Amino acid sequence: MTDTSGTGQPTDPTAAAAAAPAQPVPPTASVPPAAVPASVPPTPQPPRKKVPLAVKIIVPVVSLVVAFGVYWGVRAAFDALSGPSKQMLIEKGVEEALDTFDPPRQIDEVTVLTDVTAEQDAIHYHYTLVDVDPSVVTQEVLEGVVLPGLCSTKETRQVLDQDIAMKYTYTVESTGDVYAMEFTKSDC
Repeated sequence: MTDTSGTGQPTDPTAAAAAAPAQPVPPTASVPPAAVPASVPPTPQPPRKKVPLAVKIIVPVVSLVVAFGVYWGVRAAFDALSGPSKQMLIEKGVEEALDTFDPPRQIDEVTVLTDVTAEQDAIHYHYTLVDVDPSVVTQEVLEGVVLPGLCSTKETRQVLDQDIAMKYTYTVESTGDVYAMEFTKSDC
């Protein structure tokens, strides 16, 4: 081998390695920790799913109706002894609901309770849907959201079992479309 280093020594790489003292290899950032295998990539987080309109509507509606239904259940038990008329119960219940919820009240990100009214043999909830795609709001969607919640909730069943109808009106703010529905105990 010829000398290319200028020291007059042959440049045999194996000889140089044998002659040099062993140096410790410093750790590098590219070496993974012992507890984490290098071949395991980080777990990707799933994208957040959009909450369906039905879920956005049903949860607050059922919550509101349950709170109102609890009032009705207790009230009905006491009033059964004194015998007020069904219409008086409806009017008193609506008055309590208005005091409690003080409309207009934002129920969730798309639903605003605008009023609760007493009607002949019915309690009527009035809602406005804001910031929703009007193409996904239909009578069938709303009925499919509201009715199962009414029928599966003990408190609302107590109201329906007193032959008091539950009416709902949803107005889509962006279009003015109005969807009205009425449910009685026979719907459950």
